[in-house]
Amino acid sequence: MKKLLLSVLILGACFTAKAQFQTPPDEVKKASFSAGPEFVIPARSVFSIGYGASVRGEIPVKNDWYASVSAGYTYLKFKSAWNGIAGSQPNAEYVPIKVGAFYKAGPGLYLLGELGTALEVRNSVNPKGNPFIFAFGPGFLFKLSEKQNIDLGVRYEQWSKSLLTQTGVRVAYKISL
Repeated sequence: MKKLLLSVLILGACFTAKAQFQTPPDEVKKASFSAGPEFVIPARSVFSIGYGASVRGEIPVKNDWYASVSAGYTYLKFKSAWNGIAGSQPNAEYVPIKVGAFYKAGPGLYLLGELGTALEVRNSVNPKGNPFIFAFGPGFLFKLSEKQNIDLGVRYEQWSKSLLTQTGVRVAYKISL
């Protein structure tokens, strides 16, 4: 009897905890749009730092899952040591385009995974064409009003094999449509 009572209490606590993180059924899921600057720190690369901007749209799919589409501009600065060896190098510029899945993990917390490509604008270090991109990471939403948030996202990103591995930070203004 004690085991049965303990099991019922544990199950009840689990369902109560889960209910606190679920969206109320009367809340309507809405698409959203965000735009903001990005800063990237390449690891083990010919680049020292990068920056740019991006826009992202999110469309509700099911429960706390959203489909995301993003595009941006990234400027990557060559390390000064690389410029000394190879002569003066112009910095690299790309337009990353990605699609992904966005999951609201809790109040103000989300997880994002993306796949895509980076279109070369200037001075590619990849002679095989546009690199494939794989990115994932957490983010935090700071509520300004019912439809407005500040979106702070951090991500690990890898471009085609070992062309570029970087950590990115994005600070964006997000609005629900």
